[in-house]
Amino acid sequence: MNKVFFVAANNGYYSQGVPTEKCIAFFRERSSSLIYCTIVGNIVVKGGFPSNSSNGIMSYNTQWNKLAKSIYEAGAIPGIQLSFTWLHYSGQRKFENNNWTAYERGIFTIVDGTDYDTLFKHIHNSICLSINNGFKHIQIHAAHGYLLSILLDPYYNSNYIKVIELLVNEAKYIAYRKCFSSIRISSFCGLSVIREDDRQKVLNQLFKNTFDFIDISEGYYNFNKRFIYPYTEIELSSRLARSLAIIEKYPLQKFIFSGHIDPFSSFPNNAYIGICRELIANPQYLINASKKCDDCGTCHFYSNGQSELSCSKW
Repeated sequence: MNKVFFVAANNGYYSQGVPTEKCIAFFRERSSSLIYCTIVGNIVVKGGFPSNSSNGIMSYNTQWNKLAKSIYEAGAIPGIQLSFTWLHYSGQRKFENNNWTAYERGIFTIVDGTDYDTLFKHIHNSICLSINNGFKHIQIHAAHGYLLSILLDPYYNSNYIKVIELLVNEAKYIAYRKCFSSIRISSFCGLSVIREDDRQKVLNQLFKNTFDFIDISEGYYNFNKRFIYPYTEIELSSRLARSLAIIEKYPLQKFIFSGHIDPFSSFPNNAYIGICRELIANPQYLINASKKCDDCGTCHFYSNGQSELSCSKW
């Protein structure tokens, strides 16, 4: 079996940003020696802005250490995904945005008003907090149209080189602390060919063995969430083909890729499989896959107007 990540999932089991016992039990039950790394997501950096009210927020609270320790004792490397949006950000409930042009105009204002020094101070402090809390794999969320994602998109930000340089510094710091690093990116969003090519050229600069892993995702949340959560056979096969094209192009870089991937299939040596919905539906999926996700959609709790994760298989 290939090495498997339980890729970052927000379950909403937080109280004032702090992991509850339900949250700790959720990740512990889905971690084992069969999981290379369990990544807790979508955790807001201390001082940053959440994507919704159900996010955890990195802090000094000892529950974070308890969460990391429970994953480690279950047999997996404890990982955490650090994320941030901007003041007044609101994730759309619908899967597709019918007014994307109007929404996109506001993105330029967000980029122009970003204070890089303050932003990366929050990122760095939260990386330190995460490591001190016992997490051994630090993932920076730069996908899905969150703040770092648009700062790395050359269509919105002509100063993307500075953002790459600052990210590289954080990756080097994580290595200095003897931890693993990864960055989640949206390699494809379904926009124009020129824009997709331009973004890919920028992201390629992160594929030069700076981060230990590149977590390949797709989509901008407020444009079309179907790229983030592929469903049909065509969507899944197209995403797989795009992911493998990147993975095979950079054989010295390790990648995480996801989208209902069979962990027992054969893939390049630098490819690590990311699983999420399968483990949500069945914590023992890697031992017995008879019960698995059937894409009923109940796990998309925010889109469904709920405050925490649920699954029809439970």
